[in-house]
Amino acid sequence: MKHLWHSFKTLPQPAHPRLPRWLLWSMAAIALIGFGDAAYIAANHLKGVIPPCSVLNGCESVLTSAYSSIGPIRLEWIGMAYYLTLFILVMLTIDTGRGMYVWW
Repeated sequence: MKHLWHSFKTLPQPAHPRLPRWLLWSMAAIALIGFGDAAYIAANHLKGVIPPCSVLNGCESVLTSAYSSIGPIRLEWIGMAYYLTLFILVMLTIDTGRGMYVWW
């Protein structure tokens, strides 16, 4: 039994290249921006306000359409969960120092 445990502790690391740290920090920043954007839209929806569009027209038709939710769940809440999960995973990767490996 002792030999079996020893073999698990000495498994070699994959021979794939690691993602550079600047790319991980960029992913974390993009995840924070995405979370902030989704939170802004969710807060405006809860207040009953349509956010103003500065570049294009038609934000109200997108945010009030039947496709802006999946059942009772609004898409901005799904976006917030996605970006928060991405941010946490990237920060855990940066914190542990093991790095993400490129598998393709």
